[in-house]
Amino acid sequence: MNLSRRPFDDLSRLHEQLRLLVPVLTVAEQHPDIDLLLSRLGDTAARIEPLLAAAEPFALQAVRAGLKHATAAEHNEARSEFLAAFHRLSVLLQTGNPRRRSAADEPTKRWRPIEPPRTD
Repeated sequence: MNLSRRPFDDLSRLHEQLRLLVPVLTVAEQHPDIDLLLSRLGDTAARIEPLLAAAEPFALQAVRAGLKHATAAEHNEARSEFLAAFHRLSVLLQTGNPRRRSAADEPTKRWRPIEPPRTD
């Protein structure tokens, strides 16, 4: 096993779980598998909590808040929190660097290709 890759594998697993859970909560709030998905998400987050707290504490806070909202059947709030965590992890996994703390409320900017200059 390549130990240097493991933290990114764990963060990628959490990222993937969030990617799957948000749409399910959007279209099928009462689906019987939601409890299983939430349980697995909670297990993953608990297992990598020290890593997540160091690398991306805002994502950890959002996952925790999302799980609390989901337990209370507050699906809109849970989706919002999980989506925020997903975006924070997306930036971390793409760049290898967490966002600055001062950027906590900034929207995630997506990469767009540079358009070639027009020659009209």
